[in-house]
Amino acid sequence: MQIFNSERTQIYATLLTVSAERSKPAEDTTIMLAEQGAEKPDALLKWFYPGREIGHQFVYPVQQEKQLAQDRQQTVVGNQTTNANSWNAEAGN
Repeated sequence: MQIFNSERTQIYATLLTVSAERSKPAEDTTIMLAEQGAEKPDALLKWFYPGREIGHQFVYPVQQEKQLAQDRQQTVVGNQTTNANSWNAEAGN
């Protein structure tokens, strides 16, 4: 996955992802985050586009992935936020 600026003239990041599945399509853009504490930014875990059951799961080194699994996780849907680990059952893990 590549992340560009709004004009698509500059790449901010190229990130390795694998397919992630949901039991039903996302109605809005949905991202899953792991809160890493005040000193670090939230980590992107998964990203689903509206109307799709298949999304992106971001790949991290094994040790970091283990830590992220222990961090408080939240789902952000469009302009709404749901709390910790609410996405696990729907994400197809």
